Amino acid sequence: MDAATLHAKPRGAFIMGAALSIVNPNLAIMISGTTVIAVADTTPGTAVFGTVLLLLAAGLDFLVPIGVYLAFGDRAKSALSAVKEWMIAHERPLTLTVFFGFGALFVVRNVVALI
Repeated sequence: MDAATLHAKPRGAFIMGAALSIVNPNLAIMISGTTVIAVADTTPGTAVFGTVLLLLAAGLDFLVPIGVYLAFGDRAKSALSAVKEWMIAHERPLTLTVFFGFGALFVVRNVVALI
């Protein structure tokens, strides 16, 4: 990450977030999740519940820090900063864990479908 991203003010972060949401790499995961919900043989209520869960899961990456800040105020700044620094330092292992986790999930799901 560059310095502009790490030290962005709220307005700059919002603009960068809006721009990146257009080319979001997580879009494939969201499309996959909505496809699974759409083709599932469920009731409309269950489909709505699944969609709400998918949207909540997709929003956890920004809902959790906002919730922590709202709950603890300025006391949360140092903890959130430490977590951010740790995630930046461990970006590659985190990315690989998520990648292999989803890969294993898709492989198991499709093998079960074949059986």
